[in-house]
This record gives sequence, C-alpha cells and structure tokens, in this order.
Amino acid sequence: MFDFFSRRPQSAPQSPDKRQGGYEFTAEVTHGFPTQPSAFDYDPILEIAAIGTKNGCLRVFGAPGIELTGACEEDAAVLKVKFIPGKGLIAVLLDSWSISLFKLATLQNSKNGEVGLQLKFEYKPEIRAEITSWEFIQNKNVLLCGTDTADIFAISLDDFKVNEDEGISHGHISAEIQSRTGYEKALGTVEAIGKFETKPHHIILGYSR
Repeated sequence: MFDFFSRRPQSAPQSPDKRQGGYEFTAEVTHGFPTQPSAFDYDPILEIAAIGTKNGCLRVFGAPGIELTGACEEDAAVLKVKFIPGKGLIAVLLDSWSISLFKLATLQNSKNGEVGLQLKFEYKPEIRAEITSWEFIQNKNVLLCGTDTADIFAISLDDFKVNEDEGISHGHISAEIQSRTGYEKALGTVEAIGKFETKPHHIILGYSR
C-alpha cells in the first residue's frame, strides 16, 4: 500500500514570484486594540471612544463592530486627544506641537452611509510652544491651549486659526494675582484648564507654581 504513495507525481517547486502571482491585493483592514496607545478620550453624547498611538494613528471605537482609523503626521506621536462633545470632531495633539482636527464624515461613494475619519484642519505653530493642557469652551467655540510659558492661546473651531481676542497672556494673569494677593513669583506652566458647567463665562486655571 505504501508503493502507491511513492509513485505519486511530484510537482516542481514554484518560485516565490509565481506563487504570489495567484493573489491580488485588494484592501487592508485594521482590527483590534491599537498598539502603543498614548492618549484617550470619550464622548458621552455620541458614546464613542478615541485612542491615539505613539505612531501617529487615531482609532475610534463605538458599538460592537464600529472601528474607525485616521492617520496623522508621520513620525509624530499622539500626546493628547480631545472630543468636541456631540459634534463628531476630534482634536489630536502631536509631539511636534501641531494639532489635527478630525471629523466623522460619510465616506465618498458610500452606498450604505458608511462613516470614516476625515482630516478637516491642521494647526502648525509658527513659534514652538509646548501645549501642556487644553479645554473646549463651547460658548466661544474655541479650544483653549495652555503652554509651558504660562500663556494661553485660543484656536477657533470655525477656521482652526488662532483667535487673538480669546487668548490669555501670563502677564495679565500675573498682574491680577499680584494686585489681589501680592504674589509675585512666576506662574510656571499651565497644568490644567477647567470650566464651570453652570457658569459658561468662567474658567479655572491651574499653574505649576
């Protein structure tokens, strides 16, 4: 009975090029939890989560089966991720200190209304400023960004440009503190920016000193 197997015709080995010739690349699918996660945020209104990674990737997760992927600059790690609640907008801070704004949008040529991540705006600072904290202010429609120089600048979400009128200089804050408390030391970096849900015209600033 073993003689039957020994007489089976042997096929000639194929080169790697011939073996690969029978396959055609059609699409690439990203699935599963992202590697090297570095930032996270959650939108309680849309009930979706966003995760940024060290290789500049943005992943969005919703209900089971909903996974979206966006790409930022090459060789730039994601430091922070911020949802603009209920608007389908996601701000992404990179270690190049630039900010990308992604939008949940219907894909072109979509037959069933599939949604993807679309890069809407990019902000690149003319002068290097390390962004240490940020917060979305709804009534002004701006993204307040605190820096390591104690200054706070505002980016308008209408055109993603700096709104000079809504920025706060460290000199103004220092003068206010000194006049009220007599404190004269430098403020340090902006560690936190908070807001009052019941008082939309008020914010809380936290400094390292």
